[in-house]
Amino acid sequence: MAHTVSILSRPTCGNWRVIKTFGFMTSFQLGASTKNLSVTQAQVASSRTLSVADRAWRAAAVLLLLAIFGLRVGLISETYMREDEEIAFRTTARDLGYTVYYQAEQDVHAPVWFVSFWLWQQLAGTGEFTARVYSILLSSLTLAVLYQLGRRWFGAPRYGVFAVLALGVSSYATIYALEIRPYALVMLLATVNMLLFRRWLVRRTWRSSLLYGASVAALLWTHYFLAFLVLAQLLYLALFQRLNRRLLQQLLGAGALALLLWSPWLPVFLNQIDTLKQVESASGDFRALGISSTTAATSPETVWKLVLLATNGQPLLYALVVAAGLWRWHGHPAYRLALVWALGVPGINLLTNLVFAVHTPRYLSYLTVGLALVVAAGLDQLPGRWRGFALGTFVAIAFWALPSQLPQHTPYRHVLQTMAAQAYPGDVVYYSGVDPTEALLRWQIDHYLTPELRAGQVATLHEAMAAHGVWFVTADFFDPQVQAEFRAIEAEHPLQVVAGSCNAEWCFLAQRLQGPPRSTPVWFGDQIAFWGMDNLDLSPTAIQARLWWRVERTPLLDYSISLRLVDASGFLVAQHDGPVRFSNGDIVQTSQLEPGGFYLDERKLTPLEPLPPGDYRLQLVIYQSWDGVRLTLPDGSDTLDLSTVSFR
Repeated sequence: MAHTVSILSRPTCGNWRVIKTFGFMTSFQLGASTKNLSVTQAQVASSRTLSVADRAWRAAAVLLLLAIFGLRVGLISETYMREDEEIAFRTTARDLGYTVYYQAEQDVHAPVWFVSFWLWQQLAGTGEFTARVYSILLSSLTLAVLYQLGRRWFGAPRYGVFAVLALGVSSYATIYALEIRPYALVMLLATVNMLLFRRWLVRRTWRSSLLYGASVAALLWTHYFLAFLVLAQLLYLALFQRLNRRLLQQLLGAGALALLLWSPWLPVFLNQIDTLKQVESASGDFRALGISSTTAATSPETVWKLVLLATNGQPLLYALVVAAGLWRWHGHPAYRLALVWALGVPGINLLTNLVFAVHTPRYLSYLTVGLALVVAAGLDQLPGRWRGFALGTFVAIAFWALPSQLPQHTPYRHVLQTMAAQAYPGDVVYYSGVDPTEALLRWQIDHYLTPELRAGQVATLHEAMAAHGVWFVTADFFDPQVQAEFRAIEAEHPLQVVAGSCNAEWCFLAQRLQGPPRSTPVWFGDQIAFWGMDNLDLSPTAIQARLWWRVERTPLLDYSISLRLVDASGFLVAQHDGPVRFSNGDIVQTSQLEPGGFYLDERKLTPLEPLPPGDYRLQLVIYQSWDGVRLTLPDGSDTLDLSTVSFR
């Protein structure tokens, strides 16, 4: 006999009612008077099991949110600014009034994100790192709302987790979750808007329709091209919904509220359209309306690039997952809505782009959220353990492919930070083949170069050649004039440090060139000129130094160069003898020295025991290794005292 748990009920009428609770059906026998309602312990255990499973999925979602947040924060160091991000800083650098004024009168964007970014900077500062953290925080909220969408739309929390995973490994979403532009907020508001749109269609109440209308106004206050999401929703209504009179009235009410809430900005929007027409007409690339200079015409190549971006460069993988979802969910209203979101939005945009210049991938970044829902539904089709295998395989491949779609912006920050870290007092900066007043580069210079280097900028080649240390900075290193200037400096200033590169994606180089420590040389035997010593690194266990050599004619013999350390009494305590040795370990004999260039000789003295406190002297000798005969100095001596070294 099954054990039961008794629950006291209020009096009710009728003989039998069936109530659905926790996903199973429980029968209650009800009489005219108070009865005991019985629920088997097995059923209670079942409900507890489901509750535990729900909590496990929620915990998994939280862990995923934290992991994705950490991943994106980690990517900040590998993400570099582009031109529009500098504009975001420049247009929010003054007071709040100017921020709104600039968007209204000088630009063609909606104001909400710029206002929010201005407020964030008052709290977190104006650095690039904190600006990207703001975008990441917004994108984390998007992931949280997405979890709720997956759970509610498809009836189980695992769909929310799958969707969060799919969006977390999306290169498309990752790019714009890091950008210092409105797109992270665009994705968040689009997701909230879709949640409210679906809720309205389910509940069909005036309250839910007006909330949806308010969210449409929020879209337009943030980015005008979110109108494509609203058009996709109207398409969904036309294709998949029966629009009765009540629903039409609510739709009109939602539209009226959206227009009312957006109406204060409407005159500005109309003025922006006139401004845009003037700019586009002046450029000679005018397509009725839009921004031709920053958009791409609709073509097979444009479509394919969007497909590759949206699928991490793995279109076949995504096609298989979408096909699996279509097989089961094709008639499900929520799945249809997710499909319209993922595919209808770009379709409408690309068709509109045939007439108006409105297509660029960043304007459609919010389609990634709909695609994540479609992927989540498709990944759930396999049973049991195979479902986990399919999910793991998809995530592994997508994560592996994620970097392939990330943009390659010029790494100004890295190059300039290298300059700041490796500069010496008195270094100057010479720009050749690059304009340091260009807005993006100027912002980077102001934020990542030291004040001394910024003040050390020189305008002429003559000034650069007169300096002891010079940073030669260029964005066009293979230009003949740039090459000629570099060679002119290098003739008397050997190359020391190279930061940056020139490749097919970008070119930005900062090269430190340095003249010799001495203004005049000391000659050994009228054959080898010593131009000084630098890079001295002292410790009781090792002494490192760099010696500068030059010849006017190649010596006939192979001499040994000896850097020595002697104590106060003249006793030799350490030495390093041999030919010229480069920093990479290569050596060159003195009979191989060629006139014209400098030879930088790296030396390391290692005493047999740590040096006791006291004063020591560094000395330099050049001699014939086979008989010990030394080359003499101009004063007739054969030993050059370099410096006194003290340990205390």
